[in-house]
Amino acid sequence: MEKKTVAIIAIVCGVAIFGIKILAYFLSNSVALLSDALESIVNIAASGLMLFSVCVSERAPDSDHKYGHQKIEDISTAQEEANKIFERFKKGEKLSTEDLMILQKAGLL
Repeated sequence: MEKKTVAIIAIVCGVAIFGIKILAYFLSNSVALLSDALESIVNIAASGLMLFSVCVSERAPDSDHKYGHQKIEDISTAQEEANKIFERFKKGEKLSTEDLMILQKAGLL
Protein backbone atom coordinates (compact mmCIF):
# COMPACT_ATOMS: atom_id res chain seq x y z
CA MET A 1 0.00 0.00 0.00
CA GLU A 2 1.31 3.47 -0.87
CA LYS A 3 2.21 5.92 1.88
CA LYS A 4 -0.24 8.51 0.56
CA THR A 5 -3.10 5.99 0.66
CA VAL A 6 -2.24 5.05 4.24
CA ALA A 7 -2.20 8.72 5.26
CA ILE A 8 -5.60 9.35 3.67
CA ILE A 9 -7.05 6.26 5.38
CA ALA A 10 -5.65 7.49 8.71
CA ILE A 11 -7.33 10.87 8.24
CA VAL A 12 -10.66 9.33 7.23
CA CYS A 13 -10.59 6.92 10.18
CA GLY A 14 -9.60 9.73 12.54
CA VAL A 15 -12.52 11.87 11.40
CA ALA A 16 -14.89 8.90 11.75
CA ILE A 17 -13.67 8.17 15.28
CA PHE A 18 -13.99 11.86 16.14
CA GLY A 19 -17.56 11.85 14.84
CA ILE A 20 -18.48 8.78 16.88
CA LYS A 21 -17.00 10.31 20.04
CA ILE A 22 -18.81 13.62 19.50
CA LEU A 23 -22.07 11.76 18.90
CA ALA A 24 -21.49 9.75 22.09
CA TYR A 25 -20.84 13.01 23.95
CA PHE A 26 -24.12 14.54 22.75
CA LEU A 27 -26.03 11.39 23.71
CA SER A 28 -24.44 11.05 27.14
CA ASN A 29 -23.40 14.63 27.98
CA SER A 30 -20.17 13.17 29.38
CA VAL A 31 -17.33 15.67 29.66
CA ALA A 32 -14.86 12.76 29.54
CA LEU A 33 -16.16 11.79 26.10
CA LEU A 34 -15.92 15.41 24.94
CA SER A 35 -12.33 15.56 26.15
CA ASP A 36 -11.53 12.32 24.35
CA ALA A 37 -13.19 13.60 21.18
CA LEU A 38 -11.19 16.82 21.27
CA GLU A 39 -8.01 14.82 21.72
CA SER A 40 -8.90 13.05 18.46
CA ILE A 41 -8.38 16.36 16.69
CA VAL A 42 -4.68 16.10 17.53
CA ASN A 43 -4.59 12.67 15.89
CA ILE A 44 -6.31 14.03 12.78
CA ALA A 45 -3.81 16.90 12.62
CA ALA A 46 -0.92 14.45 12.99
CA SER A 47 -2.32 12.38 10.12
CA GLY A 48 -2.65 15.56 8.08
CA LEU A 49 1.00 16.36 8.77
CA MET A 50 1.90 12.84 7.67
CA LEU A 51 -0.04 13.28 4.40
CA PHE A 52 1.61 16.65 3.79
CA SER A 53 5.11 15.26 4.37
CA VAL A 54 4.47 12.27 2.11
CA CYS A 55 3.21 14.56 -0.67
CA VAL A 56 6.25 16.85 -0.34
CA SER A 57 8.69 13.93 -0.18
CA GLU A 58 7.40 12.67 -3.54
CA ARG A 59 8.47 15.88 -5.29
CA ALA A 60 11.29 15.58 -7.81
CA PRO A 61 14.71 17.05 -7.01
CA ASP A 62 15.09 20.74 -7.84
CA SER A 63 17.82 23.37 -7.68
CA ASP A 64 17.37 23.83 -3.91
CA HIS A 65 17.04 20.12 -3.14
CA LYS A 66 19.44 18.25 -5.42
CA TYR A 67 18.78 14.91 -3.73
CA GLY A 68 15.02 15.27 -3.43
CA HIS A 69 12.66 16.11 -0.61
CA GLN A 70 12.61 12.83 1.35
CA LYS A 71 14.09 14.43 4.50
CA ILE A 72 10.74 16.03 5.28
CA GLU A 73 9.50 12.62 6.38
CA ASP A 74 12.21 12.57 9.05
CA ILE A 75 11.21 16.06 10.18
CA SER A 76 7.57 15.01 10.32
CA THR A 77 8.48 11.92 12.38
CA ALA A 78 10.50 14.04 14.80
CA GLN A 79 7.54 16.40 15.21
CA GLU A 80 5.20 13.47 15.90
CA GLU A 81 7.56 12.13 18.57
CA ALA A 82 7.93 15.58 20.12
CA ASN A 83 4.14 15.87 20.33
CA LYS A 84 3.88 12.49 22.08
CA ILE A 85 6.62 13.41 24.54
CA PHE A 86 4.97 16.79 25.23
CA GLU A 87 1.64 15.08 25.96
CA ARG A 88 3.32 12.70 28.42
CA PHE A 89 5.08 15.66 30.05
CA LYS A 90 1.74 17.50 30.40
CA LYS A 91 0.27 14.46 32.14
CA GLY A 92 3.09 14.63 34.70
CA GLU A 93 4.98 11.57 33.48
CA LYS A 94 8.74 11.63 33.83
CA LEU A 95 10.73 11.92 30.63
CA SER A 96 13.37 9.31 29.91
CA THR A 97 16.85 9.95 28.54
CA GLU A 98 15.62 8.59 25.21
CA ASP A 99 12.82 11.18 25.18
CA LEU A 100 15.31 13.98 25.76
CA MET A 101 17.58 12.64 23.01
CA ILE A 102 14.64 12.66 20.56
CA LEU A 103 13.84 16.25 21.48
CA GLN A 104 17.49 17.21 21.09
CA LYS A 105 17.75 15.58 17.65
CA ALA A 106 14.59 17.41 16.60
CA GLY A 107 16.26 20.68 17.63
CA LEU A 108 13.72 21.35 20.37
CA LEU A 109 16.26 21.40 23.23
